Amino acid sequence: MVCANISEFAKWKVILKYYHLKLSDFARLFHAEKSDFPEKCRNIISNSDFSYHRIAAEQRDELIVQILKKIDSGILTISGPSRQSDWEHGWAENLREFTRTGDTYSLTPKFIRHDQPIRLENDYVVTSSERFEFDFVDVLRQWLFLKYFKNAATIYEFGCGSCQHIVLLAEMFPEAKIVGLDWAKSSIDIISALVKLKRWNIEGQLFNLFEPDSTLALKSGSAIFTVGTLEQLGNNFEPFLQYLLSNPVSLCMHLETIRELYDDNYLSDYLAIKYDSKRGYLNGFLPRLKELENQHRVEIVKTQHIKFGNLYHDSYSLVIWKPHAL
Repeated sequence: MVCANISEFAKWKVILKYYHLKLSDFARLFHAEKSDFPEKCRNIISNSDFSYHRIAAEQRDELIVQILKKIDSGILTISGPSRQSDWEHGWAENLREFTRTGDTYSLTPKFIRHDQPIRLENDYVVTSSERFEFDFVDVLRQWLFLKYFKNAATIYEFGCGSCQHIVLLAEMFPEAKIVGLDWAKSSIDIISALVKLKRWNIEGQLFNLFEPDSTLALKSGSAIFTVGTLEQLGNNFEPFLQYLLSNPVSLCMHLETIRELYDDNYLSDYLAIKYDSKRGYLNGFLPRLKELENQHRVEIVKTQHIKFGNLYHDSYSLVIWKPHAL
């Protein structure tokens, strides 16, 4: 009998063979060349424990049945405006821990779990290190930020949440202005705590993506970034999209679960689509961008299904686009 919340993590550790992600694996996963990765990324890959093992066939079947039961259970929360208090509570927990420790690693969101299998290249795997997901995403964001944000004077993260990405942006680009926006006051309080402790050139502002404040003007030539934020908008992304289109930003980058990038011929992707649909997650955003591109209003720079995520979906797929000049 598998525990409903997959807390019996040890049961998946029936080791058949260990694998280890190397630089060449990250290049394949990101559709990049090895030479594209800066030294910092190479150091993270070399110094982190990226070992894992695949789940045996019988256990994989059991895991998939459990995922299906969770999807069909009726207990999954639905994204939307009603969840604001949940996020307020979640980021307040990170704020308390950061206030107590002063350690920016404590800003890692609590939903990054260490006690269950994860998704990797259309399969389910068990990692050796509790930091596997954090370190994987660190390689991804270091690579992306340096490649696309190095010339941006102002960078906005919408839905900055626990502010873990604000920390990295401030460290990487000390001369840039970094602005974190979120609808949870506890998120903005984290930024205030970071300013007090680190003296970084960062600021926070309350912002509701469901009801964008049109009076908040973004700096000309700035870059914007979201990660795991747009998923909460479901089909209701148009107000925020129009807000971005009305501002003179130079680049928009999103790391999100993008339903249209899944291939439902793979069982794992089929399950992710089913899960995202049940949660009411982002749907139709990429087709809308393509429609706008056909109208010569935007340019889609890059889309990439990053085949990595938690147990239920790949949450770091990439969409980069540029609005055309107003």
